[in-house]
Amino acid sequence: MKKTLVSLLLALMLVMTCFAGVAEVELPPIPEKYDLPIGDGSIPQLSIYMGTEAGYEKAYLTYDEHVAIKEWEARTGLDFTFVHPPLNDDGTFFLTTIASMDLPDMWSTGSFSSYYTGGVEGAIRDGVLLHLNDYITQYGYYYLTEAHTNWDEQAANNFKTDSGMYRFGAASQRVPVLGQQHTGMVVRGDLLDELDIDVPETIDEVHDMLVAMKEVEGVKVPLALEKLNSSYYYNGDFLAAWAGVTTNGFMLDSEGKVTYAQLQPEYKGWLAMMKAWAQEGLIDVDSTTRTHSDAEAMVTSGQSVMCAIGNWETQEDIAVGKAGTNNEDFVLIGLTAPAKDKDSVGETNGFARPIVNGENGNYWGISTTNPAPVESFKAFDYLYSYEGTELMVFGPEKAIDQLHKDAGQEVVIHWTNPDGTRQFSDYILKNPELEYNSIRYIYTIQSLSSEYASEMEYMQYGEPCNAQCWEAWTKYADSSRHVPSTISLTADEATVRDPIVTNVQTYIWEKIYNIVFGDDSIDNWDSYVDQLYTLGIEDAIKVVQDATDRYNAR
Repeated sequence: MKKTLVSLLLALMLVMTCFAGVAEVELPPIPEKYDLPIGDGSIPQLSIYMGTEAGYEKAYLTYDEHVAIKEWEARTGLDFTFVHPPLNDDGTFFLTTIASMDLPDMWSTGSFSSYYTGGVEGAIRDGVLLHLNDYITQYGYYYLTEAHTNWDEQAANNFKTDSGMYRFGAASQRVPVLGQQHTGMVVRGDLLDELDIDVPETIDEVHDMLVAMKEVEGVKVPLALEKLNSSYYYNGDFLAAWAGVTTNGFMLDSEGKVTYAQLQPEYKGWLAMMKAWAQEGLIDVDSTTRTHSDAEAMVTSGQSVMCAIGNWETQEDIAVGKAGTNNEDFVLIGLTAPAKDKDSVGETNGFARPIVNGENGNYWGISTTNPAPVESFKAFDYLYSYEGTELMVFGPEKAIDQLHKDAGQEVVIHWTNPDGTRQFSDYILKNPELEYNSIRYIYTIQSLSSEYASEMEYMQYGEPCNAQCWEAWTKYADSSRHVPSTISLTADEATVRDPIVTNVQTYIWEKIYNIVFGDDSIDNWDSYVDQLYTLGIEDAIKVVQDATDRYNAR
């Protein structure tokens, strides 16, 4: 098939990135390459714990049926079945699964770092997971090939812990997402034009914009918030950066030392603003139980005008909004995190998180009870190969149309050009039944993708609305006030930190919500902050400071 103009542009952009040198990183030698298939038919069915991705449900009940999994099985000679946690699991299902000791054989999840005391290394210490370093050294042909070829110094820091454990499963990033702030606030750009409102630059201008838009017909609450401790907020801090704090958790103070957001005097100023906005009806108490999808739906249906999204959602939200509001002029534009006042416009927002290589928290693990650990490891390692990456990022080249299985019609999902660049077909990019971000997950699986391939990223983020959001969200933004996301705690350190943080979070968020949306007075805030010291927050801060110091010394 002839290369399209899109593929030619992709090829040019990819070539331009190849001239960047890769820093020399001390790594084990690349082991001998193994052959496919990995299994010979004698290995029992292997179970994999993995969450599902939005869109797959249009065609499947489980990943057992997924066309990419069936192809993975055919290539490796192994048989996989899946254990799926419920959507938005708060860790209960994950921890119950481990407590049962009826463990799945393999894991693809970020839940160990989120919910298991001591994280992955704690699970290794407790006999839940195998330590994979020896497997990487002996069998990790594709993983170490990727490391030797593409890891720079920063990637090496992010892919290894202080103990020297490799983070297996954390995806490599490629252009164009690298260096971009990937989440942020959007607002109805068509309403800005209709009401003749300039794009706000300060927090007071954001307030005034919301007040004006509150009067638009159909709007119930202008700013559709989800839970205030959502990562959509503390990964960019649109709502709080102007005050010099993040909305939640650990942060770095103005001198670069670890502290906790709720301990900062400035946090009280943000809290007072949120309470005032609630009293004016600019935000609502329903946000305490609203999910991210609920907040998006409020905007795309016209009930709200502003929410936080990821840039992977921008195109689809605009398309859904045009239909949901019956308004072809519906458009969302990204907003730069507002400054405290006009004199502060242009100052750095240090609470953003532009994407860097290897920050992804996903982990591919193997249980100690796995009957075929070597074969299981090789099956994961294969996903670091060109062919394995292609399968999970782009899907099979051809497959039966999963939207109309009974018809049995084969469709083209993607093709590979002579220069190695890959191109989704119009069946994926211009499908008349489903938007791109839904249909692609019927044929691809991001949590089994070892790389966010450049060609896919260019196609996913190729619209002007994506470029506008990146520009707005990344403007004046860096992560200088955030604790590095890939610091590593020892299992003992995590045992100290995790229960303290759990108790602190449970206590302080009840108080925050009571102040913002309830009858509690903000005058009581200082006494609540004092209670955090009683709960041991200083011990948790010391643990994180020690880990941060080690990270900085790598």
